[in-house]
Amino acid sequence: MAEVEPWGDPDPGLHWFALTAGDYWIELGGRELARVDYFAVRLWEDLLQLLPSALQPVPADLAEFVAADRGRWNAWLEDEKSSERAWDAVLWHGEHSLDFGYLRRPPRVRAWRTVTGGRDEVTVTVDDRRGSLPAASFTDAVRRFDAELIAGMERRVEELERTGPPAGVELDLTQLRREHDDRATWLARRFAADPPETDWAAVRLGAAELLAHE
Repeated sequence: MAEVEPWGDPDPGLHWFALTAGDYWIELGGRELARVDYFAVRLWEDLLQLLPSALQPVPADLAEFVAADRGRWNAWLEDEKSSERAWDAVLWHGEHSLDFGYLRRPPRVRAWRTVTGGRDEVTVTVDDRRGSLPAASFTDAVRRFDAELIAGMERRVEELERTGPPAGVELDLTQLRREHDDRATWLARRFAADPPETDWAAVRLGAAELLAHE
């Protein structure tokens, strides 16, 4: 808590987002792929946004497309020669990306699921590095991250409820508790939501067009 900096000048304040300040990293197969010093809630929010797409199995005939780097067809897209169906495929491809645009040197992180030959896996790429893990292990890691973040924030909220905010810092403790209790339900609600509705025929047509113009 001593390292959490209030927001605002001349009237500094604290809120749930700011209280998640810390360090976090992405590790796959025992190898650290990216380390970040930022508000952990941002990764948590973006990961929850990614989940439906990351956990929807990708048909085998789209495996090459979902694994491709968008840079392979960016020049063609910029020439404005692409069709609407190509852009639909681009949007679907982008839904498998984890947003790190708030960082100065953001890693390019993507994730997608494949179910083939009796293997149910999630592939994760960070820049040019790639690894795969069982889909169940991926969801377990997400649940563990969520549990650790919510538990850590519960401790911070309880501490502030006992001590009050630091001198000269504005903090609505009632709102803080309300937001914390609500956010503690977000992951369960995300897992309970309906899967994405994907027009596979449209994605296939757009993907074929993009891959033909690399």
